[in-house]
Amino acid sequence: MLSICSGALSLLLTACGGGGATSELQPTICPQFIVLKTLVYPAPGSTNIPDALGSVVISGAGTQITLQPTGGAQPPILLATTGPVPSPLPSPNAQPRGPLIAFPVAMLAPASTYSVTVQDGAGPCPEAQPTTVGSFSTQKPSLIGEFSQQRAGTISR
Repeated sequence: MLSICSGALSLLLTACGGGGATSELQPTICPQFIVLKTLVYPAPGSTNIPDALGSVVISGAGTQITLQPTGGAQPPILLATTGPVPSPLPSPNAQPRGPLIAFPVAMLAPASTYSVTVQDGAGPCPEAQPTTVGSFSTQKPSLIGEFSQQRAGTISR
């Protein structure tokens, strides 16, 4: 009976990422409960988000997020520094489901769609794998702003 339990335990630990190039079994202990990560601000699927949105806010857990512009014309933006969570949360926002984490972001490209991926650490456990939590689109450039720039001579045509 003991050898059956030992074999089952070995198989279970190997399935969770244990084992490797060495002959010793070095199991990776994965947490039993995985914290659900969600995009809070901007709410998933939002459009007309200001390109100077300030922060991207997630709930759950995350040590870094990546903003991946669609279309491949722009490089991904990695945000790994957290900042204060805006209070109150700007609109549109999704209902938070846990602790909030804000990642400050500089100016984004106008009229662009960004896919948001959250990662919490590194390693073989599921919570450390990148998780796409939604996307949002920034607003088109303001015609008033463009008109002002033309009058000031900063746009050439």
